[in-house]
Amino acid sequence: MRSEHEIMKLYNQHEHLISTTIYRKFGNKSYRILHGLDKDDLMQYGRIGLYNACKSFDESKTPSFRNHAIRNIEWSIMNESKRDSLTSITQKTNDIADRISFDAEYATLDGEACTLYDIVESSENGFNEVEWELSMEALEETLSERVRDIVDMRMKGYNNVEIAEQMCISRQRVDTILKKNKDKIMEVLCS
Repeated sequence: MRSEHEIMKLYNQHEHLISTTIYRKFGNKSYRILHGLDKDDLMQYGRIGLYNACKSFDESKTPSFRNHAIRNIEWSIMNESKRDSLTSITQKTNDIADRISFDAEYATLDGEACTLYDIVESSENGFNEVEWELSMEALEETLSERVRDIVDMRMKGYNNVEIAEQMCISRQRVDTILKKNKDKIMEVLCS
């Protein structure tokens, strides 16, 4: 069993393997886009893998630390990416929503108390016409016409496939546009 000092010494000697592994195995941006991650996320997952490799390395079982570390880094990145992927967030959100009481009170940005039931009920009815017009005006100042059209259709109940068909683009492109502008959209719609 290695001491923490020995683990960190081994870690520091082989830290370069993280960026090398990411470049060779995950250098294609499509992997990061698919999971909604950036390079810093991959680096963090790689650090976890390298640290675990330093802790678990046994010279009698694996003669090459380099191979052992690379396998651990790859495994950690793939495992953590799948767990934190945007594709799994929807499922996790639905699982959490099933377990949360809709009568529990939460504070809104205004400091008023509301329940999840109030939020769901209001989202089913959508914005009233005046609120929607004000939101669209605010979106005009910050987003391009294409993004506003996508948001408008999304808020009217269209799914991404239907939006893609209407705009003659791919569903993936709709997803990408929404993800890329998520912060701006949420800032305007939630203010």
